[in-house]
Amino acid sequence: MEQASELIRMIQKGLLRWYKFTAGSSALYTGSDSDALAELLRESDLQVTCAGCDQTCEASWLQEHANTFDYIVSVTDLERQPDPYLVLQFWRKLLKPDGRLLLGMNNRLGIRYFCGDRDPYTDRIFDGIENYRRAYVNKEDTFLGCCYGKTELKKMLWNAGWYSVYFFSVMPDLQNAVSIYAEDYLPNEDLANRVCPAYNYPRSVFLEEEGLYRGLITNGLFHQMANAYLIECSPNGRFSDIQHVT
Repeated sequence: MEQASELIRMIQKGLLRWYKFTAGSSALYTGSDSDALAELLRESDLQVTCAGCDQTCEASWLQEHANTFDYIVSVTDLERQPDPYLVLQFWRKLLKPDGRLLLGMNNRLGIRYFCGDRDPYTDRIFDGIENYRRAYVNKEDTFLGCCYGKTELKKMLWNAGWYSVYFFSVMPDLQNAVSIYAEDYLPNEDLANRVCPAYNYPRSVFLEEEGLYRGLITNGLFHQMANAYLIECSPNGRFSDIQHVT
């Protein structure tokens, strides 16, 4: 049991294990100190501060930590914020001018959802594909979160002042990153032999996702319909030179 738990944590670290962090730098991680990615940042010899999104948007916290961090790492936390635009504005003020914001985000138009997987927040099929038009419409509904498409994410980041961004497509998802592809790179192999799909609710899935990869690549839909993205946001316009990670 302990070995299985450690293996899961190793897989979760795969999302950022390849990234070239500068040792000795400071990093803000918007999750728990016990998370696998927080552990990875410490293993990368970074000085890690863990704080939730709400805390990072407090005026007193901003005053204390303005222009403090070389890296801000946040995975899906922004999806659970009613006003992600406001959060992104605060984060820009926390980052040093040559720092990096690394965002892990689910794609509401990911191929997994067209195959019948349930939305991670509403627990229903097709809600994200329909842009949540049937969700959160009643006064008594509690907002739990929502996913965004690639164009929506680009617009959100631009409006919040993040003008230089670079997308990496993550397959099969953020928790099980097997293959990562830069936005201007396409796979040159049959992904059905490499990527094993992962689902929120496998019992609702009615299509074999792996059988669709080749068609998405051939028709220029691979990046638009990737299940998730790792987004590198760089105030000075410099990005990682990595094209493909396995």
